[in-house]
Amino acid sequence: MNTAKSRAAAYAPLFAYLLTLTISVVGSSYLSGRIWGIDIWNGAPGAPGAFSLLIFGLVVGACVWFLPYFGASRNTERSSASDRTYVFLSLVLLVLFILAFYLFRARTHFLGDGYTLLSLLAADNPLIKQREIGESLIHVWVKNIFGLSGEAGALKAFQIISISAGALYLAALSIAAGKLFENNIQRALFVVGIMCAGNAPLFFGYVENYSVFAVSVLLVTLMGALSLSDVVSRLWIIPALAFSIWLHALGVTLIPGVVYVLVRDTRLAQLLSNLALRWKLSLAAITLALFWSVFVYFYRTNIFFEAALLPIFQSRFTVEGYTLFSRAHLLDFANLLILLCPWALVALALFLSKQRKALFAEGHSQIVRFLVILSVSTVAAVFIFDPKIGMPRDWDLFSFAAIPVTVLFYFILL
Repeated sequence: MNTAKSRAAAYAPLFAYLLTLTISVVGSSYLSGRIWGIDIWNGAPGAPGAFSLLIFGLVVGACVWFLPYFGASRNTERSSASDRTYVFLSLVLLVLFILAFYLFRARTHFLGDGYTLLSLLAADNPLIKQREIGESLIHVWVKNIFGLSGEAGALKAFQIISISAGALYLAALSIAAGKLFENNIQRALFVVGIMCAGNAPLFFGYVENYSVFAVSVLLVTLMGALSLSDVVSRLWIIPALAFSIWLHALGVTLIPGVVYVLVRDTRLAQLLSNLALRWKLSLAAITLALFWSVFVYFYRTNIFFEAALLPIFQSRFTVEGYTLFSRAHLLDFANLLILLCPWALVALALFLSKQRKALFAEGHSQIVRFLVILSVSTVAAVFIFDPKIGMPRDWDLFSFAAIPVTVLFYFILL
């Protein structure tokens, strides 16, 4: 690669970051239309808030860009001393984040759903939703264990679970980062970057049944990456998947990634890889046909599927022409990605640059493939679900899809 191309490839992610920051600051001035993800991201009011965001973003960008150079001359190999330092830093981060979760906990209950959930949990016989049975039961158990009653007690139960889930989320990230990366700079950037993703508000005392589910999605993601790095047995991903599905029905979207982890490097995988191209295409066609047949059956016989999924063409449940490929839905979906993964342009720039060859280097390719499969399956599920009240406003449920995407981005970046 010549010098000009090398320089362009190196600066492409930085340019994408600055472009995202500019769009975010400019978008904060427009509080209507389908830019909810941009204007709500800039919560600080008025021009001073946007200007502060711009300055802060530029400082953060500069620090991230030059941080590796400060550590380049040091010994970055794993050592017992650096591991002890990392443990200490992780504990400090854990305490700081828990304090932040508590001190900046939600004072209101988003979109009014929280008030309904508080009333349901405060009832003598709380409602257990079958599609999120695990999350519902955990909230009931915490309420009973601590002897909480009334809506005030229900609020405390939600806050206890939300903040505890955030602590578990950070602890799992810290442990995994210590195993996946060799030096503390990479570990710290990985942990802090993922903790600041768009699903983080779930841990600030948020009143919804998704905080523990977010932890379970992260556990499946990290278990897959660690098993592909030969740190843990691949079988550990099975209970992590079962736990996620028990918590919420959308845990089934993690199955394709889990299958890849379990099947890779097996006789079945070798047999499939040795098949002729026409047999591979035939098997793929048969699998798609079976999947499509099951989907069509449930779509026609179960009204939940018809109401919950966005149709390709207008149906009896279509509101204002909101279909799968309508302009409004595509804008809402792009908006949701900006809200949950504001660095999506940076990831795209990195992948399109010449550096993408390094993503599939020996030892990394399997992890990248696993994270790509997991990201595609979860994001695709979010894409086909009908939000009813507008895609960005369901960020709390749909934010689970941002977890494997964020892990993928930071893994390939670091």
